[in-house]
Amino acid sequence: MNTSVTQLLQKFGYGEQPQPSRDWFVLLIISALVLAVSALWNVWLYNQVLGGGTLSNTATSTPASFTRASVEAVERVFEARASEEVKYASGEHTFTDPSK
Repeated sequence: MNTSVTQLLQKFGYGEQPQPSRDWFVLLIISALVLAVSALWNVWLYNQVLGGGTLSNTATSTPASFTRASVEAVERVFEARASEEVKYASGEHTFTDPSK
């Protein structure tokens, strides 16, 4: 092995006594860095969306998923339901109780 790699491994090795405080300190430093990077990334994303920007460079367009005929069909269904509601409210239709 290269001498510089061996020296580096010896520096981070335990040696004769373990050093848990050093290990915890390194772990906390790495965790704090990951948390800071995550927070900065989320702030940047929030500002992008708040400003009306997009998160990608590709422009996308969605085709219309309905036609005028389908909208008219739905309107006819709602008109039919509204007329049935009026018939029930006016008493034209009567409810029969099947238990009697």
